[in-house]
Amino acid sequence: MSSAPPGGGWVAVTDYPAWPSPYFAELHRNVPPGFPLGFVSGLTALPVRPTRPGVVNLHRLKRLYRDRDGQRTLSAARTMLDRLRALRDGGWRIVWTVHNLLPIDGDSPRDADWYATLGVLGIADRVLTHTYADALHLARLTTAPIIVAGWGGLSATAGAGGVPESVRALLRGLRAAPCSMLAVGNITPYKGLPAVVEAFTAHTRHAHLFIAGPCRDEDLAADLVAVARGCGGRVHVHPQRVPPEHVHHLYQAADAALCPYRVDGPWEFFTGVLYPGSVGTALAFGTPVIAPHLPAIAEMTMGSPARLYPPDEGPGPAMAAAEAAHRCPRPRLRRMGDGSARWRAVTAVYRQTFEQLTCEDNPPVTTSRDNVTASPEPDTRRFTSTRPHTEKTEKKEKAAVPDLTTSSPTSGSEGRIAAALAGSYGLTVRTITRLAIGQGTVNYRADCGGGHQVFLKSYPDGTDLPAEREAIALAGLALRAGIPGAAVLPNEDGDVIDTSGPLAMSLWEWVPGQVVTRLSPAQLVAAGTTLGRIHALFADHPTPATAPAMERWRGIDVDGLAVTIDQLLDIIAERVHTGVADSFDMDAQRTLLERRALLARIPALLADLPAGLTVQLLHGDYSPVNLLFTGDELSAVLDFRPPEPFLLAYDLGRMAFYPNTVTESSDWLDAAATLIGAYQEAHPAVPDVDVRTCGRIALLQLLRSLYGVKQHYLKPGLFQDDLDAFWLIRHRAATTLLSELATTDTLLAELATA
Repeated sequence: MSSAPPGGGWVAVTDYPAWPSPYFAELHRNVPPGFPLGFVSGLTALPVRPTRPGVVNLHRLKRLYRDRDGQRTLSAARTMLDRLRALRDGGWRIVWTVHNLLPIDGDSPRDADWYATLGVLGIADRVLTHTYADALHLARLTTAPIIVAGWGGLSATAGAGGVPESVRALLRGLRAAPCSMLAVGNITPYKGLPAVVEAFTAHTRHAHLFIAGPCRDEDLAADLVAVARGCGGRVHVHPQRVPPEHVHHLYQAADAALCPYRVDGPWEFFTGVLYPGSVGTALAFGTPVIAPHLPAIAEMTMGSPARLYPPDEGPGPAMAAAEAAHRCPRPRLRRMGDGSARWRAVTAVYRQTFEQLTCEDNPPVTTSRDNVTASPEPDTRRFTSTRPHTEKTEKKEKAAVPDLTTSSPTSGSEGRIAAALAGSYGLTVRTITRLAIGQGTVNYRADCGGGHQVFLKSYPDGTDLPAEREAIALAGLALRAGIPGAAVLPNEDGDVIDTSGPLAMSLWEWVPGQVVTRLSPAQLVAAGTTLGRIHALFADHPTPATAPAMERWRGIDVDGLAVTIDQLLDIIAERVHTGVADSFDMDAQRTLLERRALLARIPALLADLPAGLTVQLLHGDYSPVNLLFTGDELSAVLDFRPPEPFLLAYDLGRMAFYPNTVTESSDWLDAAATLIGAYQEAHPAVPDVDVRTCGRIALLQLLRSLYGVKQHYLKPGLFQDDLDAFWLIRHRAATTLLSELATTDTLLAELATA
């Protein structure tokens, strides 16, 4: 564990460790090595001027603006804000980790609460949230950068000691019940437990409900016990605190975790900002969740077993569905994941935020800010997990065939290639250069003397060679129809893929040109015209009645994507915790957290796709990296994919809204309009519905793909640095297209009817 005196470092304002907060215990237990974490119980414990770089980390505000009688008052809120301004002017940086926007004690928010909340949002240098959903809501209330730190639940700790008898008794009840539902935590009004018990009794028949946790409200405790008595012995109230180190036993034994939250009256703000710790803990132990469908909860439970109910409907139907689904005997104990991994990810973000705020080239701003009303909504908002992303200002055109290595064909792969070219193609090779392009094949340029050069693709083991032959045939069809491209060179047996030696390979005429990822207006016209010609050429080719590729594409497994993202985040968290994380780990963590939150948009986007979209043969990978330009002239279209029918709008949208186009220029919509206009002139028969929909198809493809970042952590590609950069730019393109969806829809509707 780390600790720091109050003169600097990252100082959390909390009663911990005197108050045994499970949240801060997890935070403390999982801090990165060397992170200067400390705790103080109040702002007056801090010197106005830190003795070294320091951050004041606020959490729950309510205890910081109470008068001598313990009441939250406007005068006390002013005193708190004055102290924070003085600390900030003295050199401290202010960070608020927002758990709940307002106090949740039970009474309606007062003027003092809003004054304190909006005042801190106006003073803070950074605002930390646990979910992207909370960040979206807070963006309307502050202009401070908002950092999504992620969330974690309680974890099973080693050396917890023997299980208390009270917990053993609960365990016996949970295991004996035919179907058990568990609600653990403080018994408070905002959970509405008496009403939950009534709903449970009305909607279930055989299940048992176990409620465990302390209650400070004597009237509430009495009401809950009275309601439970009328439930035929199926509701069990244990109004005592369960030691956090033993909570995992209960979650492992329960069939479902019930996590109710009210959104009426004083708790209406839960619809905007909520950190549901009980949900996080249930998910950490793999227990299915029953909870209201609130933005933060929907984000957290994505990819995990959960029944989310409309808040105004109550949990009754969800509890009934959980009971009905409980058919098979459950295992006695549920297997847990590594709960500490998420906390390591959270504390890694804390460390990165500290480093950003206290670095020498980012000094504190010493002018105070008196913001006690809602800040105007900013025009743009970027959420990060560590620091703002910066673009390189230097733009370079990438050569179509950058050299990687050049060697004489005497040994290794080059020797085998030279032997194959001599034996199967009758070519004598002088030099062979491996090219730093391509992820699916290893590519070379061979100099055969006399100015004759050829391009060679070497296919790795496991490649579907029959499909690749079909792709080569499709490219030949386009070439014969006048589409610019490279001609394949068959071997002496007439085969377009030579398999006579240890390397499967295809040989092509060398075509000069450059790959340009940011196209000029003339290049956009050339690219759009050529794509239109390709689609018009392939439009009359017969296609089967069903298109399996399209059906697979429409069946996006959102939960599976969430699980994969969590796997990648766990890997990153472990790298951070062991001190081997690099800058890409931090960028990957930020973008994966954002992407996980955006997955919730996919079902609605899919449902909005119209019927009747054109399905036909396509190029399949038409993008700037597969186009060669000589000046403004398109000299070659490369890498046709095997002829499998797919959405025409996919090819069009992918090219019109290519990530580099969307992210590297403010006029990306004009660029898309130029390309699509040229496409329509070359293919006037294209249905309007395909033009109107191509932007949404491009967006969905970006949202569903983890290409690049997935390879980085699970199976690195041939040129992984390129894939890393591609992931980051594709993610930025996805967020841009999503934020500008209405504008893009309007543009495409106008183009379709022009």
